[in-house]
Amino acid sequence: MAGGKLNARQKMINLMYLVFIAMLALNMSKEVLTAFGLMDAKLANNSEVLAEDNELKLTALGEKAGENAKFQENYAKAQQVDKISSEYVTFLSKLRDTMYNTVPPKENGQPDYEIMDKTDFADNYFFKGEGLTENGQEYLDRMDKYRNDMLAVVGDDAEMAARLNENFNHDPIINDDEIEVDYMNYRFEGYPLIAAASNVTLLENEVRDIESDFV
Repeated sequence: MAGGKLNARQKMINLMYLVFIAMLALNMSKEVLTAFGLMDAKLANNSEVLAEDNELKLTALGEKAGENAKFQENYAKAQQVDKISSEYVTFLSKLRDTMYNTVPPKENGQPDYEIMDKTDFADNYFFKGEGLTENGQEYLDRMDKYRNDMLAVVGDDAEMAARLNENFNHDPIINDDEIEVDYMNYRFEGYPLIAAASNVTLLENEVRDIESDFV
């Protein structure tokens, strides 16, 4: 098991996400909202594919552990990572579903991305006055728990530890105006619903990608 830097596929996904964020900030047209929604759906699908692939890898590793004792320690660690990852993804998936369920779907049951342009969900769900709601604080606490639990498993794997510390921390962020902004404000305040949901989906996708690299 070994960590690693972002692979080409994950880099492409992250780049696409940043491009769409920029597009959404410049233009709130129905076409951009739909494009953003379709990208979010692809991210969610990619996360599901990774989860299925990870289960196959874990099963294969379990079979090897049953045949050869030298695989047992690795299998035990992989099981821990699967449990930690699945718990965090469950939290993120439920949050994403909550966001989507605030707007009515189309007649065919598909999400209506064109009406997911309001910012009130993220603003009310995560923020209260100058601080955070219980939901906002839980979002940060869950991130901390995932990162710390994973770091306890990966041990001295420096690359994996660096990736966890980089992608799952909520330190203030310097924006384009060189102003320090709190993580939650930077990621969610004033965001259209579809962009807020995509922020959550992107994090879920990264969790599964890290699990895949680890196993």
